Amino acid sequence: MKANERLPGGTAWNDARKSCQNFALCTWIIQRVGAATDPDWDPEALAADTLAVLILAPDRALSLSTGRHDLLAERIGELRRHKNMTAHVNQLVHLIPSEPTKDQLSTWIDVRKYLP
Repeated sequence: MKANERLPGGTAWNDARKSCQNFALCTWIIQRVGAATDPDWDPEALAADTLAVLILAPDRALSLSTGRHDLLAERIGELRRHKNMTAHVNQLVHLIPSEPTKDQLSTWIDVRKYLP
């Protein structure tokens, strides 16, 4: 994760790439090592971090995606970044005990299949 921090940032694509890599690594560690007292390996914290970086609400992302052929490239890129940043939620959702968070992740799982 420290190596990932040293990569370029400051653009939407670079920041999304960093988030995707961090989320994937944390999910992998949580699944194989298990959640520990370290907040980096807490499924609830990872879910909160994931939901915090998503700019669009799931229903907005879905509505934009249905008319994506008429969207500007920047908006399509935004939808694509949301799809990339939620790639791990299908594995993470099973590790979340609390219903509100679990429901939010499940919604993103459903929406994700319609994103470009």
